[in-house]
Parts: sequence; structure tokens; C-alpha cells
Amino acid sequence: MLVKDKIIVLRKKAGISTSQLAERVGVNIGTINRYEKGVIKTIPVETLRKIADALDCSYDELIKEDPKYSSLCDEVNENDSVNAQLSDADRKMVEWFHTLPENIQTTLSGLWS
Repeated sequence: MLVKDKIIVLRKKAGISTSQLAERVGVNIGTINRYEKGVIKTIPVETLRKIADALDCSYDELIKEDPKYSSLCDEVNENDSVNAQLSDADRKMVEWFHTLPENIQTTLSGLWS
């Protein structure tokens, strides 16, 4: 299930409105609506963590089924020997990279390949 759909399901399960979720996360209601509709294609990692907290679920539970975000799962990162060697600054850079639009990721990837 994509993150945008998971947000809707978990929000409804928790019995909270989009405005309540927006307030808990610290964004405006329009932003939550755009996340849920998929208009905003990439949700920042820190916002995903806030959404997970607001919906009383784990960060991993929120993102693990979405191919776009699943590589950011804490479970995957803790078990991945390459990621285990990364510094906190390196991890933050990787997380930031994954928040960029796909066309920018492709452009940047082309610079170092």
C-alpha cells in the first residue's frame, strides 16, 4: 500500500480528521490533503515520522509497503551492513536525497556515476 493510502486508512482508523492530523503534524490542512491525494509526490522523512507519531503507528509501518520509501525503513537500515557503516550525517544526506523529486534524483545520480 502506498504511503498516501496508508495515511488515509490509519487516519480514519484513528478517527481523526485531516485538520486534526494537520494540527498534530504541524502543517496546514491543504498539505495533508495533497499528501493523501498524491499531489505531493515525496513527503519529507521528518514529516513522515511526525505523521506516524500522530497516527500512533511506527514509522516503518507507515512506509514499509511503498517502494518509494521502503528503503528508508529503520528495520532495513539497521540490518544493512553498508548502512551500518554510514555516519549520522551520511544517513541524513541519503534521507534528504530520497525526498527530492525523481527527476532531480536522476540528474544528481548522473553526476556521480
